Amino acid sequence: MADEDQGRVGQAMDAAKAVKQVEQVAKAGRAAMLLANPWVWGAGVVAVVFLVATVIIGAVLVGSAPASGGTGQAPAAGGTADCGKPTGTPKDIIDKLILPIAHTIAFKDITPESVEAANDAHSNSTTSGNTSEHKGPPEVAWAADISNTGATAENESSMTPEMGKLADTLAKCFNVKWTGRGLVNGYKGGYRFQLIYGVGGAENGGNHFNHVHIGVSKQ
Repeated sequence: MADEDQGRVGQAMDAAKAVKQVEQVAKAGRAAMLLANPWVWGAGVVAVVFLVATVIIGAVLVGSAPASGGTGQAPAAGGTADCGKPTGTPKDIIDKLILPIAHTIAFKDITPESVEAANDAHSNSTTSGNTSEHKGPPEVAWAADISNTGATAENESSMTPEMGKLADTLAKCFNVKWTGRGLVNGYKGGYRFQLIYGVGGAENGGNHFNHVHIGVSKQ
């Protein structure tokens, strides 16, 4: 190749490099101008703050939403719950409303037949001398003693979490003002519901630490 041609090629290459360098300088200059512009910085900060706020609000809303079909709040002890309308004889209510509630908690083995057998073996009178609801007759009064322990001590060592949960649930179902233990009556639909648990002594019908007593009588 002639020296003159080689010179032209070298000049063209140098020109191309110069153009590329100018383009790089121009890009850097535009970036610097954007960074130096307070409006650009302000818009960027606003966008970031908005994004963070959106994420936080979304997390709060998701965390506070109640589960499907729920209210987001647990009913307080002594409140009410929809456990079905009491109808029929007291025995019907024990068999068809109360025992199914017990089954959902932990007391799978209790049946209308086992309740009737226990009531047949129960004493006729309470410690106060009144006729026990366990003795019926079933169309007037009926009762069930429900337990998941073989303990016999007349103190808190005979209590179980499952019996406590059952007592709380029955109290909510049948308008019993319950504080966790005692002998308390509630009234619903023309029936009296007597709940006894976590107490002892003659004034409470004897030892009720080791079982939940639920009695139903027509009013």
